[in-house]
Amino acid sequence: MSFCKALIAGGMLLASSFAHAADENYPSKPITIVNLYAAGGGIDVVARAVAQKLSEKWKVPVLIENKPGAGGTLAAGYVAKQPADGYTFFVTDVSFSIVPSIYTKLNYDPLKDLQPVILLNTVTQAFTIRPGLGVRSVKELVALSKAEPGKLTYASAGTGSLPHLGAEMFKKATGADILQIPYRGSIPAFTDLLAGRVDMYIGALATPLEQIKTGKLMAIAVMQQHRSALVPDVPSIAELGYPELDFAAYYGILAPSGVPKPVLDKFVSAVQDILKTPDLQKLMELQGNEAVGDGPEKFKTFLSKSTERWHRAFQMSGAAPM
Repeated sequence: MSFCKALIAGGMLLASSFAHAADENYPSKPITIVNLYAAGGGIDVVARAVAQKLSEKWKVPVLIENKPGAGGTLAAGYVAKQPADGYTFFVTDVSFSIVPSIYTKLNYDPLKDLQPVILLNTVTQAFTIRPGLGVRSVKELVALSKAEPGKLTYASAGTGSLPHLGAEMFKKATGADILQIPYRGSIPAFTDLLAGRVDMYIGALATPLEQIKTGKLMAIAVMQQHRSALVPDVPSIAELGYPELDFAAYYGILAPSGVPKPVLDKFVSAVQDILKTPDLQKLMELQGNEAVGDGPEKFKTFLSKSTERWHRAFQMSGAAPM
């Protein structure tokens, strides 16, 4: 072997040894999990709980960095451009599945630049109405909307949001005649529902849960295949005859594409163990979430189906891409 070839071979072997050692020593420095929303929301609470337990397990800081803005594309685009070394992750929700339909130009490719890591949990969605509406079921609501066309309103968190697309899918499936009142986010939408200025809202069960329990609001369905333990008397939309209206959202973690498999496996295994702990299970339950823990391949399949579903919903809604 010539001197040059030997030098190249030696260099490659040395680089491989360094990479292997780095994988074995992972993590050896702080990890950052970037959240697409501001601090304080449901996804932020879950992400911080997971980060704290990872930090306790690995004895390195695991930090949550909040990067809200542009429907989550700011955070996603930032993470997509970070080194694929297992030290930067992206925690997201169902907006990741909807955004490709809304924005025609993204500064990242959701399929190529980011890789699915772990599906943390699903998020139960509830169909909530104001009690003064005079109906007590989905069937009665649909009948009232047809009897009084153009009168009933639903709040959304903005065009292209899950509450908007979910309600439009509900209209398509049931023939209900309800009008959208768009808001700039879920909080003002929920506030006006509580004040009686709009008639109904589809959104995360955790938001109206206390008002449902006290009778200030009424849940007529949970938008999934089975009932929720938090509101066991509320029927699932599937048992009412509309299994296609399963709107269960999700929280999941992605990473820049190309993270070494040993690093990815170690991260996934640690988070899966954390999701099984009693305090994380309790936290999920209180938020109306169900822990899942599916790894990269299953999460990839889940994301593909979710993105297809919401793309069809976006097209059906008639909303124009930006």
